[in-house]
Amino acid sequence: MNHTGILGAKISRRTVFVMMWLAIFALGIFFRTYHFHDWLQFSPDEVRDAMVVRNVLEGKAALPLLGPIAGGTNFHLGPIFYYFEYAAASIFGNAPDKMAYFDLMTSIASVPLLLLFLRRYFRTDIALALSALMSVSYFLVYISRFASNPNSIPFFTLLFLFATLRMMEERDGRRFLWPVLIGTAIGVGVQLHTLLLLIMPTVTVIVWGILLARKRSFWRGALLVLAVSVLFNVPQIVSEVRTNASNVQEFLKSSDTQSGGRGKFFDNAVTVVSCQIQANAEIVSSVENIKVCGDMFDVGRAMKKYQDTPGVIHSPWLFELAMVASVLFSIAGYLLVWYGYRREVDPSRKDFLSLFLVYNTVTALFFMPVASHMELRYYVIVFFVPFVLLGCILSFVMEHMPKRRHPGVLAVVLLLIVLNVAVVWKASTAYREHRASDGDNAILGEVEVMTRYIADHAPSKAVAVTGEKAYVRRFFPAFSYLLDRSGIVVSQPKDASDLSEGMVRFDVAAAHSKKRRQPDAVSGDAGTVRKQFGNVMLTIIR
Repeated sequence: MNHTGILGAKISRRTVFVMMWLAIFALGIFFRTYHFHDWLQFSPDEVRDAMVVRNVLEGKAALPLLGPIAGGTNFHLGPIFYYFEYAAASIFGNAPDKMAYFDLMTSIASVPLLLLFLRRYFRTDIALALSALMSVSYFLVYISRFASNPNSIPFFTLLFLFATLRMMEERDGRRFLWPVLIGTAIGVGVQLHTLLLLIMPTVTVIVWGILLARKRSFWRGALLVLAVSVLFNVPQIVSEVRTNASNVQEFLKSSDTQSGGRGKFFDNAVTVVSCQIQANAEIVSSVENIKVCGDMFDVGRAMKKYQDTPGVIHSPWLFELAMVASVLFSIAGYLLVWYGYRREVDPSRKDFLSLFLVYNTVTALFFMPVASHMELRYYVIVFFVPFVLLGCILSFVMEHMPKRRHPGVLAVVLLLIVLNVAVVWKASTAYREHRASDGDNAILGEVEVMTRYIADHAPSKAVAVTGEKAYVRRFFPAFSYLLDRSGIVVSQPKDASDLSEGMVRFDVAAAHSKKRRQPDAVSGDAGTVRKQFGNVMLTIIR
């Protein structure tokens, strides 16, 4: 009777805990899917990718052998991102939001996958708490809500790490599941980000070196990893054969360009460390919400530059306190990872920390050449790092505290969850008020309203778009893409000679510009009608 009561109490506590995590997980799904269509980012890069996929679906082009161009270079990533968009659009419909479903689904799937990964080292309650925190992290929620080739990196990074860890744990090397999953993660990952093209193979070779030092038989698994990863990259190989390796040559050129600051080793190292500290704090707390690295220790500049971001800190002294806490968090976390590695006796748990250290170190080294133009978004490649650091801190504290106080320690995670929810809610304000579009963002639902207005007021099947440069650059591609369905051709005239007789043009600009906008190069504004759409003003000029 007594034993039954104790068992029932344990089951009850476990059930309540799991239900709490499921509630947080459901909240994460809600944040990722709520108004997914209307709030979808649809800026020029997203339009470019959607156009490629739409042309394939409509039979105007074949599936490409190469993918998007890596930023600031002429090097093309692999085409797997386009294939994912094509598959999603084929199943759900030929529309921008449907093409983004793959990134959305991998973002959702990353939450339980992180739980499986963390469970290899941490106790269940800590792993559950950390995965719950991931489900509401503003950093991860944001990248789940639009289509872009880096946005599914968290899923494939976790798949790579989890499968690699399981392969390291296998003693006979006969199981083929883990090598297949590793090969899949590498085959996809190297097509999502240029740095992963270097990081994943390097980490894999180092792991193989570790297994070789342990005199483990892994050659069949290694060959399978290589075969599967090559299989996913067949389109690129075909392209290279047809073009005499022109894309490889562009990669080598881009490597030289990106490594232009290699002489500033110390400065680059400081930047990478500073950015890693910022990313660690930002991913788990979202309080600072700094997008560009390098401002961490310049409080005045940082406060001025980021005062309008969705973060929850606006007071300079709180900002300073948050930065100090960020530094302490990373220092404590990394020290405890090393401490745990040195004292760990369980082989599987030691492998977890070994893989963590190898991956994080390799990534930091490959970040060095691009340190001069680092942004926080680069750290999606190592998004899991702060969760491991936080887990190590929680584990250490709980190990040295009475068991009755463990819920209080886990309450720290609850506080971080609340902070992230607050930032997500604050960031959604502009979307809820239909004013999220501006010179930096084009939001699908808002742009659709503008294009319907243009279609309703276009006397012919040809219109011109002019206006402020930043706004024309931001909205012209989306206008062209969406109005094409109505048979309306959108042009961007440079001067009056480019205008056909009687053509109506739509001038797009900031609705509340601090300085009066100067007339553009295209003259002739006899009769104008203005319509405001949140932060955007459309002016019809006949």
